[in-house]
Amino acid sequence: MIYDASDRGLASIARVTAFAAALCFAAAALVMAADQPPTNTPAMTPAPATAPLKGEFDNSCAMGLASGQVVKTDCSINWTAPDGKVYCFSREASKEAFLKNPSENPSRL
Repeated sequence: MIYDASDRGLASIARVTAFAAALCFAAAALVMAADQPPTNTPAMTPAPATAPLKGEFDNSCAMGLASGQVVKTDCSINWTAPDGKVYCFSREASKEAFLKNPSENPSRL
């Protein structure tokens, strides 16, 4: 087998050229990416306003009504019955007491 020294030089030049081209493409990709706006940033639009929750009995506390008192609420503490009715409560403790027997309490109202 005859060994030609010029073949080895040509292969080295080809490897160096391919490596340099790859570096140029990588650098160009980074520069182009820096010019683009980020795609994973959420848009800075305001959240849509949600309508206040409308509960049964004009947003009065359901547990208060069950015990004979009218206590107005903002319905931030609420429970939705299986039939879709929304019951409002003045305190978390009122909701917990109401839910101890949710099938009977609405019938007392």
